[in-house]
Amino acid sequence: MLLVGPDEMIILAVVPGNKKLNLKRLKKLSGQKSLQLMDKETIKKEFGVVVGALAPVGSMIGYSLLFVDPSVFEEEVVDISSGDPTAGLELKRDDLKRLLGHATIADIAK
Repeated sequence: MLLVGPDEMIILAVVPGNKKLNLKRLKKLSGQKSLQLMDKETIKKEFGVVVGALAPVGSMIGYSLLFVDPSVFEEEVVDISSGDPTAGLELKRDDLKRLLGHATIADIAK
């Protein structure tokens, strides 16, 4: 999920598909007083992708902070978005951890 703060800080939050983002926790962790989900039109215009196709790896999205809920790594194999809404990407948990090594791993899902 892409969120934006009052100072235009862009945050990419990664949570499993079966969980919801704990926005209150993310605000506290990021130091932002308020955060709101970026609307789908802005995501399409600014980054050229559609909601549901945001890949947490690579450089397709320019974000300031990346937060990943640890439950993302519970399975041995993890399916993530590829940047294309018709195709996914399957990675081994440890490979995804390496690719997201710069992320803050924190409980942001409920």
